[in-house]
Amino acid sequence: MSTVEVLAQNITSCAFGGDDFDTLYITTVREGMTDEGLANLPLSGSLFSIQPNVRGLLANRFKERNIT
Repeated sequence: MSTVEVLAQNITSCAFGGDDFDTLYITTVREGMTDEGLANLPLSGSLFSIQPNVRGLLANRFKERNIT
């Protein structure tokens, strides 16, 4: 198991993307942070991307069916 640290307080989501699903995108939020918190972590609210040397998978999609 690996850990990715970002310079932000509140992580909201992460997902793999890019042509080969080899980029990890991490979203963060700055809402509700104090001025002091923002001074310490000014990148809060940013989108981060890294290439962690692993790949994500294509998401499974459900097929629509007409149910009568």
